[in-house]
Amino acid sequence: MWAVVIIVIVAIMLIAISGYNNQTTAISTSNRSQFVIDTPVNPIRYLQDDKFKYAIFEGNGNNYASISSVILFDIPSTFTLPSQISGIPIKKIGKEAFKGLKLNEVVLSDSIEEIGDSAFKSTDLRKISITTRVKRIGNSAFANCYSLEIETLRIAPGMTVETEAFSYVTINTLYIDSPDKCFPRAFAYAEIHKVRFGSEVRSLPRELFAYASVPAVKLPKGLPEIPEKCFYSSGLKKLLIPSSVVRVNSKALMKCIDTTPRRIDGGRDLRYNTTTADVNMNITIYCEAGSFAQSYARDKNLEARPISEYTD
Repeated sequence: MWAVVIIVIVAIMLIAISGYNNQTTAISTSNRSQFVIDTPVNPIRYLQDDKFKYAIFEGNGNNYASISSVILFDIPSTFTLPSQISGIPIKKIGKEAFKGLKLNEVVLSDSIEEIGDSAFKSTDLRKISITTRVKRIGNSAFANCYSLEIETLRIAPGMTVETEAFSYVTINTLYIDSPDKCFPRAFAYAEIHKVRFGSEVRSLPRELFAYASVPAVKLPKGLPEIPEKCFYSSGLKKLLIPSSVVRVNSKALMKCIDTTPRRIDGGRDLRYNTTTADVNMNITIYCEAGSFAQSYARDKNLEARPISEYTD
């Protein structure tokens, strides 16, 4: 009798579990649309023309193509990128798509919204225009493009610039309308001749210009602080700090100092690799009289001058 009772109880439990699973499945299915990723993640097929191989992404009403590689045997010095393949818009330059190629100029189509990680890394690229239609520039996208000189680069609201995207690239004028999505060290190792901030900028990411070459910067009015390692080892010589700034991170203006012992011939003794950091004493602070910036400069033994004398 007890065996019968146990069998009945087990049967009831199995029915209950089955019902719960069915209910869970129904709930998951009905709510799936709430968690759909707008951009497809994995390509469903590949296409190619006489120049490129493309990864095709479809789903969620956002079909697009990504240039995944160059298939030409003879690489032209100038590439003009197409805007579509078989009627599908080309929105992305894929990871390492042009990496290491010997090309001089690339003309982006208006359809390009994303430049992938290392897309042009270590190329001989000399000229490219990046419009505000581009929403993401990936890690090391243009890294080690030593010959590349970008006349004007504008970081528009919503644009993501990832780590070392422009390392060893020359940017003549950098306009930053919104740095909110810039990664730390976004402009590390870049050579930037002029920086212009939009009037609405109220914060800067940490390490934004770390290890970059930036001779002079005028910070935007309304900025409350200079974050950690923002200009770390940047070669900064002139910095205009508005009266809105009330805090400078202790590492914001530091520079890396090589303390590695030297051999008799003057070379670095590679048995040791020691560095230290201290405030960059070559910076002149331009500020208002009586401001926090003036007090900061005096506390750090930095030269302080009136804003009217600032030039870049």
